[in-house]
Amino acid sequence: MYWGDVMSEIRYLCAGNCRTMVSIKEFKEGKRTCPVESCTKYNQSLERGEYCSHCNTCFEEGEDHICI
Repeated sequence: MYWGDVMSEIRYLCAGNCRTMVSIKEFKEGKRTCPVESCTKYNQSLERGEYCSHCNTCFEEGEDHICI
């Protein structure tokens, strides 16, 4: 397990099977829906969440996170 400082940042995520992820900058530039035609959430809104760059994991904003 990793107990140090977690490097997390806000990202916008697809809740479908493709798991597309965009940065705040990309979201503000207009990337607001899932672009993957084969995804179960194609063309639906991306959801705001957090991304841990240490363990490459997405989780709900504000949720406690420990890298495993």
